[in-house]
Amino acid sequence: KKIKSKMYRKLKKRRLARTEEKNLEELRRVDPEAARELNEEAALKRAHERMTLKHKNTSKFIRGLLKHGGTHRDRTREAIVNQLKEGEALRMKMQTMKDDDEEELTSDDEDDAKSSLRKHAQN
Repeated sequence: KKIKSKMYRKLKKRRLARTEEKNLEELRRVDPEAARELNEEAALKRAHERMTLKHKNTSKFIRGLLKHGGTHRDRTREAIVNQLKEGEALRMKMQTMKDDDEEELTSDDEDDAKSSLRKHAQN
């Protein structure tokens, strides 16, 4: 039978977070490079989550304003525009991060190809 209690789920989530943190600490001690990569992946995931959820016109407050014409007030319209600009800035940041990663991969591939050609030419 599935437990439906909010408190149980909250405690379970905390317990899971603690074990994740302990595992990450252990990984930092054993393999710092892998821990750094996990941190980078987590940062990308957080940025993507922020980008997709927070900075769009999908919140209940904004939908209500748009539905009932509350955007006629200057401060409200300015807040909405700022929110959309922030979302666009985060999207651009994510795109540049992806482009940088792809460039690193392609340059590594080119270096590998050059070294293999040199080895082949020497033989």
